[in-house]
Amino acid sequence: MSRSVSSGSDTYTKKLYFDPKADEPEEDGYWITDEELRQKLTNLVDVSENIDQVMYYSNPLYSWQMSNALLHHAFIVFKTENWWWSIEKNNEGVTIQRSKKLESVRDMYRRAKRTTGKTSLTDIILVKKSNGYTKINELINYLWRKDYLNQEYGVLSYNCQHFADLIFRRISESKNLRELDVYFDSAADQPSGLSGAGFITVDELISRVYDLSSIEILVKIEIYKAPINSLQIMDNFLHHLFVIFHTNQDTYWSIERWPTRFTMQKAKNKDILVNECERNPRPGNWFTPVRIYQSASAKKMTLSSVMDFIWKKDKLNELYDPISNNSKHFATSVYNQFQDGYQIK
Repeated sequence: MSRSVSSGSDTYTKKLYFDPKADEPEEDGYWITDEELRQKLTNLVDVSENIDQVMYYSNPLYSWQMSNALLHHAFIVFKTENWWWSIEKNNEGVTIQRSKKLESVRDMYRRAKRTTGKTSLTDIILVKKSNGYTKINELINYLWRKDYLNQEYGVLSYNCQHFADLIFRRISESKNLRELDVYFDSAADQPSGLSGAGFITVDELISRVYDLSSIEILVKIEIYKAPINSLQIMDNFLHHLFVIFHTNQDTYWSIERWPTRFTMQKAKNKDILVNECERNPRPGNWFTPVRIYQSASAKKMTLSSVMDFIWKKDKLNELYDPISNNSKHFATSVYNQFQDGYQIK
């Protein structure tokens, strides 16, 4: 259920409307598609800003209501160091507003007053609030990754309340969401204090990889096979697979899936990625060493394309299953997507 001063359109646009200066008299809004979302917003705002506080608000759908209890629109307001922001979804699309004044995003929707009633029970009501634990760029990546712009609005399902619940949870509890855990090491062949290795969210990973690999193009892709433990004397059926990319800048990236997390590492020395994971030796012995499993030239694409393939709509982030959705399924899916068909012996 959602209505926050509709502009008259009943067609869901699959676009985001962004008003970067909602408190200024001259409107300067942008319509942004899902394909444009990350690049365009990155160019328009300082995406490195931390979200310090998040608030969940409701207001009535109609001015004649006696209460917000059953029928209400829900939207999110959050604060960064320099700005107030609002984000919400209705039958028109997703809207983000930014302002120097709280009132311009809390009390207004696309420069029109939000619907209120005649009593305090039908005002714009603060439902809950929390500290924020994410950055603007992570929130943008989350919107893109979950495909919220393309997700059709539904009165009873994917409505404003459902959207507000998800956004509030993502901002206020992001570091506690296990689905987002990735171990990332941007310099696995350097001393640990220099790389900042550790667990981050998928949404932070997407931004970090983009920043670290913007000029790198894939040239080769390999799958490696490792035993599960160092006592194995055969690895025909019980093994772990992981992927290593080689780029045109002579850097190497490994990525792999575990039952409870993903691991992504970068190094100049490929041997480190082959023989170590999360700065610990990979299991292996004389009978079952870590060895190459498949190798091919890679499609001339970026590392960000790999991130997009894995995490858009959480394509390869479904619940881990030791038989049907394991490290082999993950590695072969990535390999098949990015090898160019020319196998390397």
